[in-house]
Amino acid sequence: MLAPTPEPPGAAGAGRPLSTGLRSGLDHDAEALARQAANARARLGTVERDLVVGGVTIRLVCAGSTLADALWTAFVAAPTPGPGPAPASLAVSVGTPSVTIELWDVSEAGEALPPLSVLEPDPAHPGSTYREDAVREAWFQPVESAISLIDHEQRRGWYCVRSTADLPAWEAGAPLRALLRWALADHDLHLVHAAGIGEGGRDGRGLLLTGRGGSGKSTTTALCTLAGLPIVGDDYVVLDPVGRQVHALYRTAKLDPHLVAAHAVFAAQPRVPVGTDKVMLLLDELGAGCFVPTLSIDAVVIPQVRRDGTAATRFTATSAAHALRALAPSTMLQLPGHSNRSLEAMSDIAAAAPTFEASLGADLDAVAPAVVSFLATLTLTPTATATAVVGPQQHDG
Repeated sequence: MLAPTPEPPGAAGAGRPLSTGLRSGLDHDAEALARQAANARARLGTVERDLVVGGVTIRLVCAGSTLADALWTAFVAAPTPGPGPAPASLAVSVGTPSVTIELWDVSEAGEALPPLSVLEPDPAHPGSTYREDAVREAWFQPVESAISLIDHEQRRGWYCVRSTADLPAWEAGAPLRALLRWALADHDLHLVHAAGIGEGGRDGRGLLLTGRGGSGKSTTTALCTLAGLPIVGDDYVVLDPVGRQVHALYRTAKLDPHLVAAHAVFAAQPRVPVGTDKVMLLLDELGAGCFVPTLSIDAVVIPQVRRDGTAATRFTATSAAHALRALAPSTMLQLPGHSNRSLEAMSDIAAAAPTFEASLGADLDAVAPAVVSFLATLTLTPTATATAVVGPQQHDG
């Protein structure tokens, strides 16, 4: 993966580099990006949207609508206005933001960036560049030609791309991951590589699903969505270790194309290829109203697709260490920076909730009923939940 190749002076278009030349200092980078964002808004106008996750409001301020249209589709939709208090999560506007993130497309704004230290090559982070100082963090993604920078003291962040048209599908499917991780971590909320599914009702039980790519996490989430179970997302969700909860953020799911082709409902949905081995769907188009803002974490489950042809899906107890090994490495490797508190938060959840393996059988129609039956074995009493041991459960459909 290489940074954009500089063009001759005066060159323009999608191939224009984000910047030419280099200079050190994230303080300089932050000042430069703030100026560029203001200039972009002056040229293109402003589109705003608030995300509220676990009570934390993150305001997105985008120059023009092109980048906003490309990225904001991935976020869970705002709920229909109605009586009662605003939900604790989802995309709604609730007033003063905890952090403001400014976004723009460099090519559309028509002003190349000045030299930035975050564009300097870093042998310790091949393929991307991560920088941090006492109050700031920054990440340059060369394949996406995208820069993310946050100033924790100012509670401001900046995100710019060379060209919206050139963004890969995976970036549009889970946008602003670095900035959202950094902003939420300031409030002890942690973006993790996991999914969340549960039961209906205000006090319904919930499961945190985790595992490396290809383990069956997305398959389980999508099948449960079809069956009408409430969910908070697939691939990336927000962990609250103090409340032992998981919050919604993205509405996208990445599935094995063979699964999509084999299941009529999946096959009928619009989908976008993501790399060579995944396709991306929108979960709320599989199950209308499937998203809830928050679920409790009454168990951590590690799915695993069985290859022996067995039809049944079974749940067996496993260790907290196994659950942490399934959750932490993929989270830490996929997101930039080193957050000791995020690792502690994942460890706290793995230790506090009972942990299980779910061996997914070949009968896909039996997966969701197996999850429902498993949820029924969990108690709502925190002490009992933490010590419960559930033996193998057979659900042959």
